[in-house]
Amino acid sequence: MSLIESVNGLGSSSPYQVFEMTTAMLHADARQDSYRTDPVGWARDVLGIHLWSKQVEICDSLLNNKRTVVASCHSSGKSLVSSVLSCWWVAVHPPGSAIVVSTAPTYRQVNAILWEEMRKHHRAAEALGLPLPGSITGSDVWKLDNGEMVGMGRKPKDGDSNAFQGIHRRYVLVVIDEACGVPEELWTGVEAITTTANSRILAIGNPDDRETTFGEVYEEDRYAPLWNRIRIPAYSTPNFTGEYVPDPLPDVLLQCSWVADRRAAWGEDDARYKAKILAEFPDNSEFGLFGSPLLAKAFVDTDEQVTGIGRLILGVDVARYGDDRSVVAARRGKLCWIADDWKDLDTVETALRVQKLAHELARKDEEGVYLETVEIRVDSIGVGAGVVDTLEAARVKYERKHGKPAYFTVREMNGSARPPQDLGGSTTGYGNARAYWHDQLKLQMRNGTVRLAPHDDLRDEMRGVRFRYSSGKMYIESKEEMRRNGRKSPDYSDAIVYVTAPTANSLPEGTVLAASPEELVQAARRAALEEQVKMERAMEIAPV
Repeated sequence: MSLIESVNGLGSSSPYQVFEMTTAMLHADARQDSYRTDPVGWARDVLGIHLWSKQVEICDSLLNNKRTVVASCHSSGKSLVSSVLSCWWVAVHPPGSAIVVSTAPTYRQVNAILWEEMRKHHRAAEALGLPLPGSITGSDVWKLDNGEMVGMGRKPKDGDSNAFQGIHRRYVLVVIDEACGVPEELWTGVEAITTTANSRILAIGNPDDRETTFGEVYEEDRYAPLWNRIRIPAYSTPNFTGEYVPDPLPDVLLQCSWVADRRAAWGEDDARYKAKILAEFPDNSEFGLFGSPLLAKAFVDTDEQVTGIGRLILGVDVARYGDDRSVVAARRGKLCWIADDWKDLDTVETALRVQKLAHELARKDEEGVYLETVEIRVDSIGVGAGVVDTLEAARVKYERKHGKPAYFTVREMNGSARPPQDLGGSTTGYGNARAYWHDQLKLQMRNGTVRLAPHDDLRDEMRGVRFRYSSGKMYIESKEEMRRNGRKSPDYSDAIVYVTAPTANSLPEGTVLAASPEELVQAARRAALEEQVKMERAMEIAPV
């Protein structure tokens, strides 16, 4: 409402009341104009939010630069400052002249993080008596009372560079949240709607992968004149520097103890430590097998329905010692998930737990008769061999007792063996089966034939998988190499690799595709046991 409309609406009020009301409105308008160049003061007065020094730097950059890119450590308050700036942008510009658009790698990151913060700010401003215009819906749309849209959060389909077409305002702000996982096409779409002089782009996230548009924008010289770059390492945050922040910020910002824990668990040379603590793009991220955009595509989002259809396969990575965990991954059709994990069990206990899980997950009819045969794939190197033998013995015992094939089979997975030769196509570029399986998982993730259920540890481990080339062949960094470098064993990731590894379905269940002499002996032993079972069955049903 304009000042003239407000004065006309005073009707029979006394001249003194009109003067007082007019003066108050003029002061309010002047204050609103001052907020247009003071997002920090606006956050303090309208939302009751204190922004610390790096957040203030981001606000200043947005005022003075068309494009701002921020590489941040974990838990620095990057989503908070993005949400504050988004609300400020709409509030301080003339109604309908401004719009804020945000995007992120997944719908959950759009809806449950940035826009949920914006909804909180909208409620907080109203509670403080300084309401923001319009309303924000649960579906991430901000509309004025007249129905005009002034904000939206979207996670367009990958490859859709036209997703933001049709947005035209004098003041456009685009926030690219968790920017490392946003594909190049969406960055192109963002540029297409920010062509006006008063438009702004804020790209912010953890610098997990140099081989992304986010990495290029932050690191490459050709982008230096176009983007103002800000880095927020852990050691610049208030709990490290001693900068004053009011309660409850000391408790919710990055903790010194967490950084110390990550230093011990990951090591300072680890890509995750560099990205999430130092806010640096890792030097060796170009050797990371699973990039952030690929992970964002492969993991199932909260608004998706992915149904697993097909035979059940279990992949078992067996813990060796210490903090390692035994992990069981499961797959039906394209859907893969972590079914169970544990530690401190011996090989017999581990095998029995896997067998029980196969029984529980296998499809059965109303009478409990198995409708499928579960394939159990076990890492057979080291202690895993004991699990293979125990499961194999349990299978033979079941078949002797019931006189029919067991509800599960066992397949050894030996990553050290040469790449399988029985699947068609060339495997000459791989140094061993482990490299071939990993690259095949990457291919399945890329073409959508593998989708992964949400799991933070799995995502974290996959982000740290690295490869190298030796004599023209690809190798995946081994568990032993990772331990020597002070990094955690990729237990969850390896279980997923086993459950998605291509195998020759035409071969008998349990056949090892690429076997060492020791493995051939084990296979022969199993074949002898199977032959013995057949002979005993024949004796049991022979006529007297």
